Amino acid sequence: MNHETNSAGHVEVSIQELRLRPGTELKILDSKGRMLGHKAQFVAVFAGKSILTSLLVNNTKMIEIRAGDSYLIKGFTGKYDFSFTSSVLQLDSAQFNARFSCPDTVAVKFVRSHLRADLELTATVTAKGMSNPTAIIVKDLSIGGAGLVSSEALGNIGDRINLSLQVEFEKKNVDLTLAAIIKHISESFSGIRTGVEFESTSQNDKLMLYYCVNTLSEPGDIS
Repeated sequence: MNHETNSAGHVEVSIQELRLRPGTELKILDSKGRMLGHKAQFVAVFAGKSILTSLLVNNTKMIEIRAGDSYLIKGFTGKYDFSFTSSVLQLDSAQFNARFSCPDTVAVKFVRSHLRADLELTATVTAKGMSNPTAIIVKDLSIGGAGLVSSEALGNIGDRINLSLQVEFEKKNVDLTLAAIIKHISESFSGIRTGVEFESTSQNDKLMLYYCVNTLSEPGDIS
């Protein structure tokens, strides 16, 4: 499976990882980039085989897609935009549905916000230039940053730190060390809360974070 983050800020994932819900609206563009006069709805995905869609038209004369042609399909989950290129394998005008080829990957781009997972994960923080780590709890995690709780201050706003944590990827534990900058600090009954923003995150670490956050989060969790 190919995963990567390109220069446009997209993450390439498999369509199964999108966890699309039946009824998700799809926009369809032809090979010239023209949006068709009708949309479609996602119905189901058959891994490695096809994607079943329902065509949103009132009569068969309004159907613009053609079997065998390729189209750019776009959508929005409420958390991120996604797009992929696919060809029509089968068109059933009488039933107002179409089967598209299953893409190898789907381009995903977060819009305005990062999907966030609330959790209780033990980790450590090491200040830049220091060697002694401080034990902390990761309270929330996204691709862009994290919310940390500690018994002592981790630094000042603007300071750079390294956050070391362990996430699960494909049923295996993976150690991550992420460079971050402290963005805000506050005190609470549970300790000192520190908000950090990740910087210079590698392509591989972004994949790990995406997979972890998307697996742990519930619909609607956005930071």
